[in-house]
Amino acid sequence: MSTATLEAVTVTTFDGETRTVELCPDGSWSCPFCSAANFPQGHEHHARYATWDGPCANPACIVGGNRTEQGTAAYRKQQEDRKRRNEQERRWKEEREQEAQAAADRADRQTAQLNITRATGEQLGFAWSCWKHEDNITGTDRSEYAAHMKTHGLKAPTAPKKIKLRKTGPAYRPAPLEVQPFKWMRWTEKHVLPKWCVCGHASDAHKYWHGNDGGEWKCSACDCVAELGQLGVYGADTRTAERRGQFWANGSAPHSVWVIPFEPLPWEATTRPGAPVLLYVGKPGRFFTDAYLAKYDRR
Repeated sequence: MSTATLEAVTVTTFDGETRTVELCPDGSWSCPFCSAANFPQGHEHHARYATWDGPCANPACIVGGNRTEQGTAAYRKQQEDRKRRNEQERRWKEEREQEAQAAADRADRQTAQLNITRATGEQLGFAWSCWKHEDNITGTDRSEYAAHMKTHGLKAPTAPKKIKLRKTGPAYRPAPLEVQPFKWMRWTEKHVLPKWCVCGHASDAHKYWHGNDGGEWKCSACDCVAELGQLGVYGADTRTAERRGQFWANGSAPHSVWVIPFEPLPWEATTRPGAPVLLYVGKPGRFFTDAYLAKYDRR
């Protein structure tokens, strides 16, 4: 039920709870239980709620038109459960805050006691403290410390054992060298220049291109179609040089060695030292740049 004056509206539930709310200038008011809008008769919005019989126009409200005594009891139970949960959460929050504060205080006490124990140990040579239990236990006697640690099932720290070294080194057999260390060696190095075409490009640029109607020789750098047998007037040029160098290391291939040459090739730049050369060992004192020649020479 509800009673209205010129300035306020009083709403009462089935179980007797009463609340009062002030009226708005146009005569409307908000339900003190659900905050729903209510309009007096004659108001332009009153027709929308005319079919609801109750103090509050909201049918889902505790004092709405569809509410009964059973619904009111269920609402009260829901309110009590919510209040109980809120109270329980508040107590849990207070307990967590108290536990956190206690842990912080304990950490502060431990830090302060640790500083005192460290200063005492530096002065007397030994000091200890135990925070295993709530009561802090301190001391400066080593025997008391060992006896106290035994009550916790622990042993006092001891000096680490020394690592025993091997009596002999590991069994490692390095690969034998192909030649004596620092050996000087001589070899002949060849360099073959390709033929030149009248078009000005090397012969290795001329390739046979296959097509649907046969194929033709063609230069990959220009439109020249000369065959290999017709490549201009310049023939292949083979250059040779006798070189000397010093053994550096075994090569990756069998019977191979890396050699550091004493001087670069005649056709190489002289502004920098010669690059290491990979040679293959033939008969004693003979070295080749070709692995097949060295293989046949060793036979």
